Amino acid sequence: MNKAACKGMDPDRFMPLRGEMFKVKDAKRICNECPVRTECAEYGLQLSTMYDTHGIFGGLTRNERETILKERGLTMASWRGTRLVGATR
Repeated sequence: MNKAACKGMDPDRFMPLRGEMFKVKDAKRICNECPVRTECAEYGLQLSTMYDTHGIFGGLTRNERETILKERGLTMASWRGTRLVGATR
């Protein structure tokens, strides 16, 4: 995290709401230049198997992380009613 391009930036820049494509593009631009992008993306993937996450991690959106997890035989954690369901193989 100490080497991250986003270090010291407002975290909200990386947590766009639905439809805020300008924030997605801005975050991805910053991530593309980051020396720890791969590590951040893997961290985001790991988080996504345990928590219902949104935001940009290592340049990946929630939907992009979900696709990668499916390719790895995992599912993204998500809320089903009042219960958080984690990853499965």
